[in-house]
Amino acid sequence: MGGVMNFLRNALSEGLGSLAFCFLFVFSGFVVSANGVSWLNPLLMGLCFMISYYCYVPYGRGHFDPSLGFSLVLTRKEGILEFVFNGIGQFLGCLAGTAFAAGAYLLASGNGLGDLASAYPTTSIAGYISGIKILFLFFLLVILAGVFAFLYLQIQSKKEYNAASGIVLALGLAVVSYMAAPFLEGGLSYSFNPFVTIASNIAAGYLGQAAPWSDSWVFVLAPFLGASFAAGVYVLLNHRLNLLRGIRVREKK
Repeated sequence: MGGVMNFLRNALSEGLGSLAFCFLFVFSGFVVSANGVSWLNPLLMGLCFMISYYCYVPYGRGHFDPSLGFSLVLTRKEGILEFVFNGIGQFLGCLAGTAFAAGAYLLASGNGLGDLASAYPTTSIAGYISGIKILFLFFLLVILAGVFAFLYLQIQSKKEYNAASGIVLALGLAVVSYMAAPFLEGGLSYSFNPFVTIASNIAAGYLGQAAPWSDSWVFVLAPFLGASFAAGVYVLLNHRLNLLRGIRVREKK
């Protein structure tokens, strides 16, 4: 019973954290789109992640991202059941956060649904029509998502909570997002979070936009593949470090 309650507590934490992250990020995406300063998107995303991280990491993993959760499963830091519970919480949180952000923007701007639909920052690919270029973008996002996942795994490996962890993760997320920025148009593409992509396109479809589902596989699959590579590198490096430590211990004896 205690294990199930722990899973539910973590899932609730991940859900509320995802809601906070999506609400802040999508609402700021509306503001950025309205003012034509899309270069701020990666920085705002890092800031939104940091705020959500510090609010909810005491109660859970603090990643709000199924691809990062998948990397924890691969490195045996998180069980399958916990991953599933957290994933449900994260997805529902992303849906709710996106809906609340749209409603808050409507109230703040006083615009109608038509204006909201035109301002909605969905995921899209700018100028990437040919298959070769889309594949190039896909592999670039795999690498960048892998770098961030590896950074997250390194922080999770620490036995004690470090107050600077949220700042480090926020800066890492902003940096990899700025590296991808020249190839991206949609503000929510910067999130590297598959559930943000799915939730934003569901909302865009509801608002009457032609949600770019044909492009969405790039933003859904790349983070999972990057997290898988990051987990493999993390396990390999830690295995080698453990071997070196064992050799040193034997030499001292």
